[in-house]
Amino acid sequence: MSTKPPDLGKGSFFYRKSAVEQVLQDRDLMLRYLQQRTRDAEGRVAGLEAQLTAVTNDMARKDKELARLEGELVEATARLGELERGRQRVQGEARALGEWRTRVGSMSGPIAQRLAAFHGSLDVVPERVQQAFAPIGEREIALQRRLNAVMEHLRAMPSPPMLPAGPGSA
Repeated sequence: MSTKPPDLGKGSFFYRKSAVEQVLQDRDLMLRYLQQRTRDAEGRVAGLEAQLTAVTNDMARKDKELARLEGELVEATARLGELERGRQRVQGEARALGEWRTRVGSMSGPIAQRLAAFHGSLDVVPERVQQAFAPIGEREIALQRRLNAVMEHLRAMPSPPMLPAGPGSA
């Protein structure tokens, strides 16, 4: 088989039979070769189409997955923003609490000293109350003695005479 046409030569009816048969055989061989190549090409095309379909389906699946991930990214970004705002609020509250704690700490020292002094003075209160009421107790004892003396004196006195019953008494 060659790419240039065969030399048919001249015979009795213009062409020799063997040369014509050779050309026909070459043509049949070339036809079978082209048919095989066509079948091979069609097989490759079918394989490539299957691959293309698979890749297209895979791309569609990946596009859906990408869209889902983009949605999740948007949600995560929004949540991150909320968390950041919350973190800033918490930091502000922590600063305010720290400032409050500092103020309370500066006030608690003097208050603690005053409370300690107060507790110390509470220990003295019972003695002072006792001292304050001691004269009253002494006076009460003296008053009790005087009252007893008056009672003794009254008992020692004679009974008063009985008065006669008046005209309206029974």
